[in-house]
Amino acid sequence: MKNAGILLTAAVTALLSLIYCPPGPEAELYPEAGEVRIVRDDHGVPHIYALNERDLMYGFGYAVAADRAKQIFTSVLTSEGRLAELAGENALENDQAVRMFRLRKLAEEKLAGLSDEDLQLLEYYCAGVNDLVEVQRERLPSWVTSLRPVDVLAMSLMVNLDFALMSSNSPNADMRRTGVGSNQFAVAPGRSESGYALLSLDPHLPFDGMYRWTEVHLSTPDLSVVGAAIPGQPMIALGHNGKVAWSLTVNFPDLADVFAEEINPGNPAQYRTPEGWAEFEEWSETFRIKTGDGFREESVTLRATRHGPVIRVANGVAYAARIAGLGEAGVLKQFYDVNRAASVEELFEAFRTPGLNLQNVVAADIEGNIGYLYNALSPERSPELDWSKAVPGADPRAEWGDYVAFDDLPKIINPGSGWLQNCNNSPWYVTENSGIEAAALPNRLCTADRLGDRAARLSELLAADDSVTFEEMIAYATDTTVMKAGLWVPALLEAAERHPDLASGSTGDALKILGEWDQRADADSAAMTIFYGWYTRGNLNAIRDKSQISDDILQKQLIELGAAAVDLHDTFGSLDVPWGKILYLRHGEDEYPLFGGGVFDVIRSAWGRAEGPRLRVSGGSSYQMVVEMSQTPVARSCLPFGINDDPASPHFADMTKLYSRMEYKPVWFTPEDVMAHAESTETVEVPELKN
Repeated sequence: MKNAGILLTAAVTALLSLIYCPPGPEAELYPEAGEVRIVRDDHGVPHIYALNERDLMYGFGYAVAADRAKQIFTSVLTSEGRLAELAGENALENDQAVRMFRLRKLAEEKLAGLSDEDLQLLEYYCAGVNDLVEVQRERLPSWVTSLRPVDVLAMSLMVNLDFALMSSNSPNADMRRTGVGSNQFAVAPGRSESGYALLSLDPHLPFDGMYRWTEVHLSTPDLSVVGAAIPGQPMIALGHNGKVAWSLTVNFPDLADVFAEEINPGNPAQYRTPEGWAEFEEWSETFRIKTGDGFREESVTLRATRHGPVIRVANGVAYAARIAGLGEAGVLKQFYDVNRAASVEELFEAFRTPGLNLQNVVAADIEGNIGYLYNALSPERSPELDWSKAVPGADPRAEWGDYVAFDDLPKIINPGSGWLQNCNNSPWYVTENSGIEAAALPNRLCTADRLGDRAARLSELLAADDSVTFEEMIAYATDTTVMKAGLWVPALLEAAERHPDLASGSTGDALKILGEWDQRADADSAAMTIFYGWYTRGNLNAIRDKSQISDDILQKQLIELGAAAVDLHDTFGSLDVPWGKILYLRHGEDEYPLFGGGVFDVIRSAWGRAEGPRLRVSGGSSYQMVVEMSQTPVARSCLPFGINDDPASPHFADMTKLYSRMEYKPVWFTPEDVMAHAESTETVEVPELKN
């Protein structure tokens, strides 16, 4: 019986060991309800742990405001049409557009329609921001005030306005803004060395303003998601949640139309509609603009028709603009669902409900699926009108129909090629034999046949590699091959052989360097500097094919090459000028040499404004991440700047140094990894907000 007792005790002990497990690192990270724990890793990235979403949202706002309070409130002013109060005349055009489209009025209307649950989450996010602002009150400027849910909603509406205008698909010059671009690509398990799906994301955006990304990790017992966030927006816009990873690039549906509204010659306060004359809606706006010695004010009277705001009046016609999806308040809810998706298909379903009005989506999940979705809130239009021009506002055929049905949008899941890419190219170019036919798409859903050098180069790399490694994903994502050099350099060298009289002196010196070049825009490349100096002397962007380059053109360009070499030597005293001395990023008081394309359509994007012979980068690859979707995903990422905007912070420029070298840092995701690389831990009490 003694032996039986021992056996029984052992059995009970074994059973209890199955029932009770000592708390692991994850359990230790979660605080009590009513608290949030913020763990910062060795790059300052906040990992935010809470037992419920209310506490999580408070911590999200609190942590991001600790790093980027001024950015959040700059974005608030932007969404109010008041940025000129900070930035002066340069921001006035932006302010006019925001008020013309009445984003604040739209946000107030949409706020009234939110559910109590959604409103509460916004209120707790705002409370986190506001409590941190009070903590830092003494060192923050007076225009950093208090964040409200309506501000958060207005910023989300601003996303749709900005990207609709940035996509440059409007037929009217008054509706266009500088375009942006991005890269994304996915590899299926059958083409990856590890046997897991791989994803690379790389949005190309300005480095200042609302879209200056931060990186955040959010975790509750039911959710763990990490990636890029816009400060002031309570969502992860790009990243992974342990089950699925996703990315976005700008696409080009026709979302903006201009309507020619005939003004009543007998009453200029009216315009023609299908039912007769109608009154313009009219209101006044006053802009306060910062000047060198204070402020000035400018008041304007704005008008709108039933189609939208009047952007121009000429010859008895008022031209009114309309942007599809501008008033959709579903962006935050959409990304609430994206952040919680468990698969590629489930993630795509989040876009069935209107939210973002455009964007290509590429995703990969832990089951090995990869997919592409052409998301667009594109209205059905009459094929009887020419929508590339202003359409007559009183014509019944000019009325928009419903959005193109979600199920009619181009979509690919698990292509036979085993890879997908989108670098702002048309959907039929996303992979080999995509099966997407341009002619079969609804009217104006895709407005141009776009490929581009980035897409062509990335497709070439992916098609040639049937065993892609994680490190190759990073190499492809940071590729600096200049496709234009492949077109021009051989042609110039051949022309020099035909015309040796044009290939001596400075021209010959430049040709020798170009002839030995690997045609990459690397920071140490002197040849890239010569190529840039020559290319930007002439208007060569229209030449895309060798058949367009005549011998006469080449003779002229040999002369231009010599002149560019002389200019370079006169400026720097040598032709041995590394590209990183020309292409640079200024962050704080320091300059960082960069790899990347400058004015060229190179995968590693870096664009900006010329300052003499140099190019100061102000945008491009704004957040890069590569993810391997194993059962515990492995990821690496980089920002062009640190998490914290305070120059005194050790995390002000730590990632800038990596970015300058095209290096990525680890993205810590598991509790064990987060704690092993924790730099600080803070537990914050979450206040109980009154209804």
